[in-house]
Amino acid sequence: MDSTIIVAIITGICTIVGVLVTSWANSKNIDAKLDKQQAVFEAHVSEKIASLQSRVEKHNQVIERTYKLEMSDARQNDEMKRLGERIKVLELKPRGGN
Repeated sequence: MDSTIIVAIITGICTIVGVLVTSWANSKNIDAKLDKQQAVFEAHVSEKIASLQSRVEKHNQVIERTYKLEMSDARQNDEMKRLGERIKVLELKPRGGN
């Protein structure tokens, strides 16, 4: 074989090995960056979830209090109707002694 062909083959093999090593190193670097970004993203998401859970709990407490107020209001309205009817009955009742 001619020496130029041998040099070309060796150069080609060295180039391929260099490209493979560089690609492997870059993929490791990219994997590390992706892992870091994934951790940051997960921390951010869990923060947001905690914040939303807190807001939902506050909302649910407001709904619960509103329900209790509405029930109390309904009971008071029923009592007012009952007392109004009682007053009408008492006003229509003839008074004794006069």
